[in-house]
Amino acid sequence: AWKKGEKKEAYELWAKAAQTLPPPDIEFVQGGNLYVAEQESEIEELGITRDRAHEAGFSDVRLLTPDETREIVPDLSGAFAGALYSPRDGHCDPKKAVQAYAALAKAHGALVALRTKAVDLLVSKGAVRGIVTDRGELRADCVVVTAGVWTPYLLKRLGIRIPLKRIVYTCAETSPLPPLFRPTIRGFSFSVRQRPNGQLVLGGGLNATVESAVSLEDLGDLRLWLPRYLAHRRQIVLRLDASSLWNEIRAAAFGRPAAERVPVAANPRANTAALQRALAALRHRMPRAREVNMTRTWAGFIDLSPDGLPTIERAARPKGLIFLTGLSGHGLCLAPVFGQVLADLAIEGETAYDLSPFRLGRLHEHSVPMPPRLI
Repeated sequence: AWKKGEKKEAYELWAKAAQTLPPPDIEFVQGGNLYVAEQESEIEELGITRDRAHEAGFSDVRLLTPDETREIVPDLSGAFAGALYSPRDGHCDPKKAVQAYAALAKAHGALVALRTKAVDLLVSKGAVRGIVTDRGELRADCVVVTAGVWTPYLLKRLGIRIPLKRIVYTCAETSPLPPLFRPTIRGFSFSVRQRPNGQLVLGGGLNATVESAVSLEDLGDLRLWLPRYLAHRRQIVLRLDASSLWNEIRAAAFGRPAAERVPVAANPRANTAALQRALAALRHRMPRAREVNMTRTWAGFIDLSPDGLPTIERAARPKGLIFLTGLSGHGLCLAPVFGQVLADLAIEGETAYDLSPFRLGRLHEHSVPMPPRLI
């Protein structure tokens, strides 16, 4: 859907960034993505993914036999059906990557305001004039909103409604091991990558269990989310947060001051039970990992869109407003390319990329396609 191949460009930009970004080292490893299937039905699903990759121009993505899979990761053991391999993919440390990009932006004159909450947009005569923060106002003729799960809260007052779900995803870090593999390994019951220091970063895999809070917004978007909930009901744990629900009801009835329009959320709790299941699956598939222990767990929010695609748009009104959200877990991967797109829209007012598949209006149409996987 792009004028250029967005993920191919992301490959190139991340490889370049690893060589040119200021410290800290972002731990970039271009070892590929290996999707391991335990059953024939999973291989069939991965075959569909391969065909879609080929249609998008990624001709090097291929299905592997079990023996070919072990040539890439010799430590995989036991009987499994095969794997899907995307050799040019890579991974890095997200926190260090953000710190490095922030340092580069500051070196070029950007102001990075930490511990500062954006709570509202300044709008006058049909155009944005800046933002309101909890530390004062900032004036600007162009505002780019990339606030992840908080984006709908900032835009709602302007009449821009974005159907988005706040999904909680859990990860863990383990004690270090000698170098075992370079790819990111994604099974249906676990996912894992190895950092240069030997630690493993562990996740729930393609069938990961995630959490989602029930909100009043769900009532307005049931046609979008109910089919997805039903299709993936074994993967989603719905939580009722009475306090948040009451705040929504109160805001709907009485309005809400600017300082409270964007909620403050503590870091979500990690699902340690799900991580223990993922660790057990990893140990089953990789005996050399049987001695590792989880040393740190955490969870974060994913801005999930109904069709799994991001929304990126330069609004017609108010003039000067640009927003990007709904990255559905792929934000870090595509960040360098989306950064270029946002810069084009902010500076030139247009971009060479075809953004029509990512327009907000698609989510308010009668039929919205549902992706085969939740994340």
